Amino acid sequence: MSCQQVYQHDFIERYVRGEGSRGEREAFERHYFECQPCYEKLRACRLLRAELQPETAPGQEIRRRHGMRPRRAWVVAIAASLALVAVGIGLWSQRQRAPLSPPVSPAAEPGLVRPPSPEPVVSIADLARVEPPPYEALRLRGPADEATQAFRDAMKRYAAADYAGAVRGLERAAHLDPQAPDPPFYLGICRLMLADAPAAVRDLRRAASISDAASADEARFYLAKAYLKLEDVEAARRELRLVAGGGREHAAEARNILDELERRGAAGR
Repeated sequence: MSCQQVYQHDFIERYVRGEGSRGEREAFERHYFECQPCYEKLRACRLLRAELQPETAPGQEIRRRHGMRPRRAWVVAIAASLALVAVGIGLWSQRQRAPLSPPVSPAAEPGLVRPPSPEPVVSIADLARVEPPPYEALRLRGPADEATQAFRDAMKRYAAADYAGAVRGLERAAHLDPQAPDPPFYLGICRLMLADAPAAVRDLRRAASISDAASADEARFYLAKAYLKLEDVEAARRELRLVAGGGREHAAEARNILDELERRGAAGR
């Protein structure tokens, strides 16, 4: 529906009077949501109609004070002025053909309802963002073996955010003790922080395969992040479903990411 059709067929006045088919009224509502002049004229007409409704019973007189006009007179004058201004704005905008700013939300006006704004869709890059998990060293009795000492030295660098330096020590620890789950897990985290997602996938899959259930869920959660960095959404979903179903530390966050991925799919992103 265009402004010309609105004015030719008196859609504003008919809409205020409750006339017109359902299709016509819906078409006009879609139009005035985007058209500032028509929206302003609609407001003026609604105000004018409201003020012209009978306010007193038949035979009852409106009391006036000397030197003052009754309330209805000045309100009608204001409404008429608003209507003239709205018409002028409409004619000017048609001549200028410039884009119009959206009207002020009419939520307070009875019968004028704005459609809800869609929620923003979170990007894959935001979903793939990683915060490195903290590490707290365990105190062990007795001297540490070579693999344990290599791991401890590497984790000092990890705690200082020297991820490239930590990688060398973690690789050595993983080589010396292939069945220890911590070296490949933190190797995967370091690879993520260094933007090496393919290597992170390899290390985190290894960590998940040799860890207990709780540690495996944590490895899978960060493995899903690595898949998201590679934009392999289906592989990320697979790991996130396992984490969400486990009900452990990262289960709630995994469900939130799955919900966001569903919203992206529904939005065609």
